Amino acid sequence: MTQPSRRQGKQPAEPFVGPTGKPLQAGIGGAGGGTIMVTIAQAFGTHTVHGQIILYAAPTVSVIAGAVFFELKFRAERMTEKSRIKAARKTLVKQKEDPNTTASYKQELDKMIEEIDRTVANAEVARVKTKHSSIR
Repeated sequence: MTQPSRRQGKQPAEPFVGPTGKPLQAGIGGAGGGTIMVTIAQAFGTHTVHGQIILYAAPTVSVIAGAVFFELKFRAERMTEKSRIKAARKTLVKQKEDPNTTASYKQELDKMIEEIDRTVANAEVARVKTKHSSIR
């Protein structure tokens, strides 16, 4: 019986996929928050009352820290996306206002600006609908 080479070894497991189609990620904030709490409990001594309280609170703190980290990450990604859209639109408007831009290219730029505006509006409506349907 031969040993498989490293290249023929086990393939990494497929990530769990959430309802949005994106892989689910374990919260770094949650794992870090829980680990810190356990470390603090050990510093107090797990046999003391304070150590026991901290130790039993660690899972709750872990979940809350994970939720906070997720929300911050979500907001940062959304801000980055908005910033990129704003920069793209600003570039198109700047090109349109350039006196050397031909009339035909200005028409193309207008179409591109309209497309960006339409795409952003559609995405916002879809986001609101998704959020609204999840509240029900």
